[in-house]
Amino acid sequence: GEKEEEVSHVFTFGSEGCANTSSIAPGGYLLLRRGDACSFAFGLGRKDSLTLKNAEGAVADRLSWTKENALKGISYGRVPDGSGTFRRTEATAGATNEGVSAEKLKSKLPDGADVTNSCCSKLKKLGFESNLPVIVIDTKCQEVVDEPKIRTELCTCSDEMDYASWAGIEIRGSSSARDHEKKGMAVRLWNATGHDQKFPLLGLPKDDDWVLYGPETDRSIGLRNFLAYNISRSMGHYASRTKFVEVFLQDECGGSLRNRANGGGSGSLTMSDYHGVYLLEEKIKRADKRVDVCKHNKTAADISGGYIFKHDNDNIDQGDIVFPIKKRFNSKEKLPMVMLYPKGEKEELGRQLEFLEDYLNGFEMALQKKTFADPAQGYAKYIDVDAFIDYFLGTEITKNPDAYRGSTYMHKDCGKLVAMGPMWDYNEAFGMCCGYPIEGYMKSGESGPGVSGGSAISTNGWRFNICEDKGRCVRDPVDGISHWYVRLWEDPMFRKRAAERWHELRKGPLSEAQMEANFDEAANELRPAAIRNYNRWKQVIGSSHYKSSQAQWEHEQKQLREWVLERMQWMDSELSKYAIVTHQARG
Repeated sequence: GEKEEEVSHVFTFGSEGCANTSSIAPGGYLLLRRGDACSFAFGLGRKDSLTLKNAEGAVADRLSWTKENALKGISYGRVPDGSGTFRRTEATAGATNEGVSAEKLKSKLPDGADVTNSCCSKLKKLGFESNLPVIVIDTKCQEVVDEPKIRTELCTCSDEMDYASWAGIEIRGSSSARDHEKKGMAVRLWNATGHDQKFPLLGLPKDDDWVLYGPETDRSIGLRNFLAYNISRSMGHYASRTKFVEVFLQDECGGSLRNRANGGGSGSLTMSDYHGVYLLEEKIKRADKRVDVCKHNKTAADISGGYIFKHDNDNIDQGDIVFPIKKRFNSKEKLPMVMLYPKGEKEELGRQLEFLEDYLNGFEMALQKKTFADPAQGYAKYIDVDAFIDYFLGTEITKNPDAYRGSTYMHKDCGKLVAMGPMWDYNEAFGMCCGYPIEGYMKSGESGPGVSGGSAISTNGWRFNICEDKGRCVRDPVDGISHWYVRLWEDPMFRKRAAERWHELRKGPLSEAQMEANFDEAANELRPAAIRNYNRWKQVIGSSHYKSSQAQWEHEQKQLREWVLERMQWMDSELSKYAIVTHQARG
């Protein structure tokens, strides 16, 4: 056959209308992204090369791609300039390569890296295209169950460095695992011998523990969790980083799991394996890039820190390490807390459990005293008040019915006070579900009179004091830790600090313009895949009264957007009742 003609694409720095690309200040950077204004329009493939020429046309630098190095998500550089080529497995766009050892720069690719683009090749052969990353899971004829994890092959197709290796998969969740057809999955990356394998999955900080959240009742298809975690991070706190993905769940013995009984095709990937849109989430755990509390030393004399624990209603799993604390110290009621970190057997964690139980009971006792608001001897002696305020504001924006009673995480670092968070599990938030308490089920979330002024579906009224109204919460009177906030709200200084913090956030990361921009970006990214997801799960989510899946998606995301903005406007009005101090710079 004829030899393929070489094609050259040229981008000229400093071309007309793009003066910003003509020079780079000392110590500065020029970051170009494909398709942006004043940037290049061409891509780079396996057989391509990149040449940098100076104004006279002489070659200043050149980099060729090969099968071994044509990987997505790799940062190439030279340290020092003019030396050999080095690559980093974490992209460094807009940042220096200096300060990194040559050994690290030359280190091999992480185990599990897809050097053959196998996943993308499968999807290309199928004719499937998506603007979202895609995860393909091959269960090797096994059914995904709720323990133990089954050994599967997992690969990704994305714009980042892709993964193609093994993973342990199991069903996760409480009510969703029990009641939903579209199951969420816990994912543990494994190597060929079944040992844990950390990897920067889809460009997120490398780890081996991940969650594939499969939104079913949340018809925004994960936007609720995405928005809640984004709100928390915008306040400066850790919350799970996320990526919207499309998932194929494959079985070599007859197509997809759901069609096995019908004797589907071979092990080749088919559209019958399509499982819809999921939200890839970081699992809550102790790690430098996750909940960054100190490493706990069980045998040390000082056991004041390095803890992650939660209150999760009555969702206690077999093997959970539970310690009860008193509720409203003088009552007989107890709240179960679950220890998540440090891990170990209950017998070997005796000192740690006793320490946390005593600490939280001390906090409960301080709340009940007349001097509860005293900065030195009251509640502030036990809790990080700023973190409690941010959790309160973030949670109240969402009006999550489960906010204070389920998936309520807390942590304590060494030598520090107890802090709320990370925020987790907001699929029923933002006016989605229940009208908690129980009246919401009976009256379709109708707002009622009283302290709160509205159910969880309503955009008005506080969530934290919803059970203070007489006759509410009869079937679930405990309502988790909400009584902490009921008492804290009685302190004028707490209200004032919350109002000031809200005012600060509304001028920046939680401004209406920023919230709209965040929403637009996520909704537009999700739109094409959301329609495919509706078609895949229409028998579950019921879209018969919409003319099309697209019409349903447009309705759902529009309704969510309007609810959030209206909710925040209610909080503007309510929090404006409390003193706000304008801080001026000293001159």
